[in-house]
Amino acid sequence: MSIVSEYTKIFQSLKPELDKAENERIKYLTTFIVGEIVALSLFSGFVLGLFGLLSPAITLVFLFFSLLVGYLSYLTIRFYKEYIKTNFMFKFLQCIKDIRRISDENSTQIFSIKELEASNLFSTFNKIKVDDAFKGNHNGVDYEIAEIKLIEQGDKNSTTAFKGVILSVPSNKTIKANTIIATKRDMNIRNYPTGIIASIIYVPLLLCECFLSLKFSSDIDNFIKLIVLTIITLIIICSFIEKQKSMQNVNLESINFDKRFNVFSKDQVEARYLLTPTFIEKFTRFYTAFGTNKAKCSFYKDHTGNDRIMFAISTWKDLFEPGNLFTPVNEPKYLFLSDFTSIFNMIEFFKLDEKTKL
Repeated sequence: MSIVSEYTKIFQSLKPELDKAENERIKYLTTFIVGEIVALSLFSGFVLGLFGLLSPAITLVFLFFSLLVGYLSYLTIRFYKEYIKTNFMFKFLQCIKDIRRISDENSTQIFSIKELEASNLFSTFNKIKVDDAFKGNHNGVDYEIAEIKLIEQGDKNSTTAFKGVILSVPSNKTIKANTIIATKRDMNIRNYPTGIIASIIYVPLLLCECFLSLKFSSDIDNFIKLIVLTIITLIIICSFIEKQKSMQNVNLESINFDKRFNVFSKDQVEARYLLTPTFIEKFTRFYTAFGTNKAKCSFYKDHTGNDRIMFAISTWKDLFEPGNLFTPVNEPKYLFLSDFTSIFNMIEFFKLDEKTKL
């Protein structure tokens, strides 16, 4: 029986519970709408204050409470999301064989930092936030999926290294050298410092500023800053050049694919063996199924020496959701299935259950 048929069967058995959940959804939605109206009303008071119709103190009060109410209203969406997941996610997942959702407490352990670094698909990060995580088996292939956000957290600010869905499966081919695919202009790969483009542009500007300051003054602090920034710039540039040398650009026969993606590998022959026309076609279908034009893929050996394939699809959409606040919960949500079926189709397309040797 197909996944859709199983889902329909489970949905019908849950119809009485879903009807009750629909009443809850309406309550949550009403709270959200009322909150938004109140927030907008309070914000209009702030706007009046900008025109001098209210005192500065009252204006700030209106701004503070409009932001507070707006934030509390936004939390309604999150609370409803957790309500649906808690009560129905596990039940709906029964339509998919051999899959289990990883608990929130253990979800950050689904992909270790070592494995993510071994894939070479991401820039530097020091914090992992997981929304949903799953482990399962399809056609004899073990897989791991996570809706994940990788963050480079600094003392004063943070930068997102990646936001989207990551899928990892064992490779059906022996991998001798790392090969990666990444969307053009995506520099958040190969364990470069997060925001490397900004670093390469920003640091030389700071150098110029310090140099000019030093030229027109004898301030010892500016001299020290110049030395430190020069060292930082040299380290960044040398690291960038070294990593560029460690992998070669691979040009494939598909002109359209080369226009949209960069391919890097330590072995040109193996890269062409892995990236067959069929692979390219199915990879393109896979990431477009998630409604995005940014995707990455890596053939690599993980930190334990196993051959793996990792896919990283960039998207800011909420995935794997059994329902949302703005659509009736007691009507079938086939979108919930499409995220999983896209992944399962990919596994079948690449015949990952058929072991081959290079």
